[in-house]
Formats: sequence, structure tokens, C-alpha cells
Amino acid sequence: MPSISEELEAAALALPRAERARWIRQLIVSLDEEDDIEEAWHDEVRQRLESYHRGQAKLIDADEALSAARSRLSE
Repeated sequence: MPSISEELEAAALALPRAERARWIRQLIVSLDEEDDIEEAWHDEVRQRLESYHRGQAKLIDADEALSAARSRLSE
């Protein structure tokens, strides 16, 4: 039994050339978006870590943060 990936590949290869090109473009764009999102999160982590090291931010225990968030949401 072919895998979903193999079925998708066979279906894609059966498409007309223009349709295959459109799918290829969409897939490539989706990869670029993932890279942009990952890079943005790395930047955010770097900035937060730098703020912590400069004494401009403090760490909060996860349980404490979740408890505070739940409290605010229930108000």
C-alpha cells in the first residue's frame, strides 16, 4: 500500500505542467515562510535573553505565570 506521500507525488506528477509549477511555487513559498518564522523566534529568544542578562527582565516560574494568566482571564 503506497504511503500518502507516494500518492501525493503520483497525483502531482499526473498534473499538467502549469499546475505542477503552481504547486511547486506554493510549496517553496511555504518553506521560506517557515524559515522566516523560525528566524523571528530565534531573534525573540536572543532579545529576551539579552534583556535578562542586562537586568531588564526577570524570570517567572511557569506555574506562577500560568496561575497569573488564569487569574486575569477569570476576571
